[in-house]
Amino acid sequence: MSKALTATALALFAASLTGQTVQAPPEPPPGFRRFDGLGVVHMDLPESWRELGPAEAQRLGAKLPPGLRITTPGEAQVFGDVDRWLAEGFDGRAMLFFVDSFELGATQENLDAIVAFHEGWSGGDGARRTVISTAIGTIGRSAHPVMEIAMRYESGEPAHPPMRSRDLYASTMGRRLILSLRAWETDWVESEPVFRQVADSLVFARPPQVEDDEDLSDRLLSAVLWGSVTGVGLLVARMFLRGRPPA
Repeated sequence: MSKALTATALALFAASLTGQTVQAPPEPPPGFRRFDGLGVVHMDLPESWRELGPAEAQRLGAKLPPGLRITTPGEAQVFGDVDRWLAEGFDGRAMLFFVDSFELGATQENLDAIVAFHEGWSGGDGARRTVISTAIGTIGRSAHPVMEIAMRYESGEPAHPPMRSRDLYASTMGRRLILSLRAWETDWVESEPVFRQVADSLVFARPPQVEDDEDLSDRLLSAVLWGSVTGVGLLVARMFLRGRPPA
């Protein structure tokens, strides 16, 4: 199946689940191509970007910042201008695409827990993370609930200057997705418009299941309450009929 057909099918699938009429997403703008992430989300990436393979990550080694050196297909993937990295060295712009096997609602409580984790994190050789700003809102063409964190990364290695990132936390299809769009701090102003196009292009397969679970619990509670009322009514009716004289 072609990438265009895959994107169309994903949009129609999302529409069928939400009960909305959604048109197929537009073609990527010039200089971008469509990426289908595990069938649960798609986005437009720069044409020169592709996934970094495990062997390529080992080959680049310390030329990459520590957080981008390990890749696990289907779990932790790194995207960028890999061919340029191999030929000229890491250019600083990359996306870390991370997938968990659970969902996490876009709530203030969850956002606070993620921020606390980053603020309490410390690595070797003076590596640290600094939270610049946070937000809860929606993202992409499907207006999907998302938690956003702007971060500053210091690797503690003299060869790597500080990085900035826009980290997006979103849930769909029973999975939590993290998209960390990163660039050298000195290149952030020039990189941010490209990252904004990537984020704005996001389309998820379906709304978060965590929200559906809340709706389901409300329906179950309602059913239990109505069931209780019906049961009491039947019990009263049975007692009344037992007390009546035979016809």
